[in-house]
Amino acid sequence: MSLLVAYFDKLRAVVASDDRAVVEENSTRTPLPGRFPKFRILKSAVLGAVVLGFVGRNDLAEKLWAGTERMMSGNPTMSFRDLAESLPQFTRIAFSKRQPLQIIEGDKLDGLLAGYDRAQGRMRVLVWRSEDDFHVVEPSQDPNARVLALGAFELSNEDALHRLTARMQRAGRMESSWIVDSLRFTVAKLHDMHPLVIGAPSFYAALDRSGSVELPAEFPPPDSESLLPSAVGARLYAGRFFVGSITTPAAGKPDTIGNDDGGAGAQSGQVNTHYLGNLGTFLAITPGGNGVKTNEPAMVDGSLNDHADFTVTGNSSAANTAASTFNFSQLSLIRHRGPMTVKILYDIPTNSLNGGGAQSLAVVGVAYTDSAGANQQAFPVSVPAGTTVGKGIASAVIPAGSSNFALNPSVQTRTIDTSGTLTLRVWEAWIETAD
Repeated sequence: MSLLVAYFDKLRAVVASDDRAVVEENSTRTPLPGRFPKFRILKSAVLGAVVLGFVGRNDLAEKLWAGTERMMSGNPTMSFRDLAESLPQFTRIAFSKRQPLQIIEGDKLDGLLAGYDRAQGRMRVLVWRSEDDFHVVEPSQDPNARVLALGAFELSNEDALHRLTARMQRAGRMESSWIVDSLRFTVAKLHDMHPLVIGAPSFYAALDRSGSVELPAEFPPPDSESLLPSAVGARLYAGRFFVGSITTPAAGKPDTIGNDDGGAGAQSGQVNTHYLGNLGTFLAITPGGNGVKTNEPAMVDGSLNDHADFTVTGNSSAANTAASTFNFSQLSLIRHRGPMTVKILYDIPTNSLNGGGAQSLAVVGVAYTDSAGANQQAFPVSVPAGTTVGKGIASAVIPAGSSNFALNPSVQTRTIDTSGTLTLRVWEAWIETAD
């Protein structure tokens, strides 16, 4: 099977993988002889070095590695942004043209790109997965995220990944060799738990803003001896995606989970975070009057660094509105045993509407159908005229068994609002469930 584990911060990325590939015949998994890395180190004068990793269909991974190398060779001025925009699309095309496998578990492909983006002045790590239609997620956008894992690990294995996350609290002051040794230990632990389906830790890479970092000889990169031709039917199984946050959250950021550093309610446990971008769609809602709505998708894009804006200006009219409705009914397909919590990172930086009163003019509602079939709506954000709100997290608990979920942010004016402006910013909304 496959396992790819990475550490990253603003200036460094360190990657480790196992060496296992298997074939399946008559529901029996058989490890292949040889060693199969899950990533390649690709270099160019402009990019320096990047790590391109894949878990899942090995036949497709080999084609994508070779094709990317040719593309970089033929376009020596390619930037990191060029790669980041191209590779998920190329992966989607390759996957769409594949010959499907009878065993659905093996018919997947997950990709990872890590490298220093000179234009942004930081290390970037991106992931795209066939199960999410190759939607790009960038864990490195979250200033608290440091660890990720891709591959066929199980929920029962995540304790080992949480321990790695806790250990990485010290990584900022450590050499890359210390980090890669910690990754090796984690891969080895998972190999010991599942020796048939997870291979031994075998291949390593480290990057900084100068390119590839030389590691001690005990941490070899993929080399010519390990780059074996694809065996017919070989699969480097894709599966789960784990991201670990290591530091106490900054003001206004979500609690970190997994190393008991996030305060009350954020202790270790199986808490699952579901970002909403792949779980629903927006309704087409046109602002009314002088209402303005911008960057609507940002409130469900998985990033805490951008926001959707909703603005109205008082002019003695009740027709000024700006609103969104994001239906995320697909969330009901995700396994969860108890109630779930909708969390909304938002602020109201401007609120000078002059009409006064207690009526809520900036609202974020969460609509749902309860287990008895009744339509319900909670209002975790509800703010009247004249009140500004600093960036913070509002939440609403949705009872178990609910369905037909929708997120509804909106702003409006009244006839008594003769002047002033109201702006609501929704930075991100997500769901947390506990197993």
